[in-house]
Amino acid sequence: MTVAFDAPEDPGAVTLAHLDAVIERGQLSAFEAAPLVRPAGPLTSWVGQGSGCADVSRATWSGRAAPHVETAALPARWAGGGVSAERWAAFPPLLRHYPGSLPELLAEVSAAHPDARNTRDARHGLTA
Repeated sequence: MTVAFDAPEDPGAVTLAHLDAVIERGQLSAFEAAPLVRPAGPLTSWVGQGSGCADVSRATWSGRAAPHVETAALPARWAGGGVSAERWAAFPPLLRHYPGSLPELLAEVSAAHPDARNTRDARHGLTA
């Protein structure tokens, strides 16, 4: 689903306020909703704004806090035990204009920049 910051920006899109309401009502969890948001930029940018500080102090399941928590958790899960500096460097420039969801972006960055450590481990028969 396409998500916009607010209605004037894109009258036909779901807004972040709509997303909050859907989560608050229990129609979708943030875990289910965050990977559906396209483009990835509005959700991740909104989460990073200073106004989010008050939101994350609320219950993590609330409609305002849950997207912050889940959007931060997606890259954390992607990083797992660590991500190469090359991957981290490739991630932010793509985020602003990437048309797909955050999980799609993370997968694309991973494919474009294979982690040297994982490649080396795979050659030696090691798995993470």
